[in-house]
Amino acid sequence: MTEDGIREVAHLIERAGGRLRVEREAEGQRAMALAALEAAAPAEEGARALSSLARVITHRDR
Repeated sequence: MTEDGIREVAHLIERAGGRLRVEREAEGQRAMALAALEAAAPAEEGARALSSLARVITHRDR
C-alpha cells in the first residue's frame, strides 16, 4: 500500500469514528487495570510507576 493509500485509510477510519471508539475502549481497560492494581495493594512506588505507564500507553499522540 502506498503512503497516500495509508493516509486515506486512516482518514476513513477516523471519519467513521474508529479512533474515538478505540480511545474509549482503551480508557475503560485502563480504568479496570487501575482498579485491579489498587485491589492488589502493591508498594506505593510500584503502583505509581504502573499507573504512569498505563497513562502513557493510553494517551499517546498520533
